[in-house]
Amino acid sequence: MRRAGGISIPHTTGRTSGTDWRDNDPAVEPLVEIYQGMRDTYEHPGAPRPKRLSSEPPDPSGPVPRASSSERSPSFRPLGFVWNALAKGYRLGFIASSDHISGHISYACVLAERLSRASLFDAIRARRTYGATDNIVLDVRFIGSDGEHLMGEEFASAAPVRLRARVLGTGALQSLEVIRDGRVVFSRDPATAEAELDFTETAPAAGRSYYYVRVLQRDGEMAWSSPAWVTYPAARVRVP
Repeated sequence: MRRAGGISIPHTTGRTSGTDWRDNDPAVEPLVEIYQGMRDTYEHPGAPRPKRLSSEPPDPSGPVPRASSSERSPSFRPLGFVWNALAKGYRLGFIASSDHISGHISYACVLAERLSRASLFDAIRARRTYGATDNIVLDVRFIGSDGEHLMGEEFASAAPVRLRARVLGTGALQSLEVIRDGRVVFSRDPATAEAELDFTETAPAAGRSYYYVRVLQRDGEMAWSSPAWVTYPAARVRVP
């Protein structure tokens, strides 16, 4: 992959065909599939699950390959979920993708400067991406002491980070959430199809933290922004 200048995007990571995140090469593995329309979501066990092509059977402990997010499923592999990779310090952007018949419920959204192969590859390598299950527009900005950053970026900040997001949904929004280091630290229920989010960190800790925005509509459609990674200095962070 390095010799060819290629990109690898791990998919279905929390099932038998997935991974245990024993390694990661950031030069060729900048993204991960957080949701696959043909199967399931791989954010973390127990995560909100998008609207599915088919309902889960009453007993997913049988040979049901698509029920991989259920702990009763034989294909459930908890080590492969995305939060485990992030907890190990891997820097991975998010996309959703399809398999076979799920092309219209899996969107890999790329923020590129131009619609060209080179520009798309540059954006993917920079993790300027987000995943969605419908044609949802998600614009997230991260503001630190040095200015504004896009999703996927790494930066240092002497002040608590501020997240600003704008969502153009395809239906009424149920929740907009900010996730920091594997925890939901902010949530609101806009109840409209279009909404904005404004969150400022109140408890920054020295070291590196990741933040991202998760969108859930009332009809079950979802979107996930790629994280940004913020490093706070060892000295006390200035809280306004």
